[in-house]
Amino acid sequence: MLRRVVVLLSAVVAAAPGTLVPCATNCLRLSNGSTVALLPTNASAIDLVQQGLERIAGLPSTVLALNLSRNAITAVDASATQLTNLDLSYNLLQSASPITLPTTLTTLDLSFNNMTSLDNTTFYWPQLPSLQSLNLRGNSLSRLHNVQFPPTLTRLDLTNNPLTYIGMDQATYAALSSPRVVILMDRNVVGRSPECPTGVVAPLQNSILVCIEDASGVMKAAQDYMMRYLVVISTGTFLVVMLLLYRKYRTAYLASEDAEYLRATCTSSILHDDDGPTQFVGLPTPDEKPTRDTVAV
Repeated sequence: MLRRVVVLLSAVVAAAPGTLVPCATNCLRLSNGSTVALLPTNASAIDLVQQGLERIAGLPSTVLALNLSRNAITAVDASATQLTNLDLSYNLLQSASPITLPTTLTTLDLSFNNMTSLDNTTFYWPQLPSLQSLNLRGNSLSRLHNVQFPPTLTRLDLTNNPLTYIGMDQATYAALSSPRVVILMDRNVVGRSPECPTGVVAPLQNSILVCIEDASGVMKAAQDYMMRYLVVISTGTFLVVMLLLYRKYRTAYLASEDAEYLRATCTSSILHDDDGPTQFVGLPTPDEKPTRDTVAV
């Protein structure tokens, strides 16, 4: 169970926003030298809600959960920590804000900030290989361009954003198409074809259309699939034709064999039901009339 430390600053400290850094001992202080709080050595959850903080420059390595909601934060450096849960909601973070996060993070809340667009130049999401929940609600996001979310992501909240375009790579599309992933949005978003000239527009969830932007990979996969399909169809057609030809020629061959057999067959019959000599009748040829030869047995 996480041990939570609620930090209450004095009115003087709260009125002097600054950069939060760790002390030499187990504590937190502002860049102006004001000590925020002394932390127990085993503190794993810290609550710093509404403390007027502007920058996070360092945190104790023991902290696992941190609530920095409702501050004025524009930059975060938490790379040296073991954080798994980080709440940065209701701050002043922008798309280009410097944000460095630990790879251990599983839950990240960036809701109600000032982000307008996301791409791999603003933040490289695959550097968070354990991320499961990402909250981007209530920003000003209008475009997600070439985003690459980690395959571990299972919940993505994009509600309360004026989104008009979403573009991603093939790997991200495959991961987000999984039924285990929950995507929350307010409206249907169209990955518009004019904005996706080299990609492929494809449905994601809930009638959401996105642009798969790495078209080369998509087209190669489609071509490979088409080649395999054509090979299967061609092979099947060839086998069917060969089977039909075999049956046709086999039927013709059997019919000719039957005709030859009938032409070589002799017939015999008993002409008189008495004790007289047995009579054999030969089959007439087309150019002669039938004759009767009597042979004594």
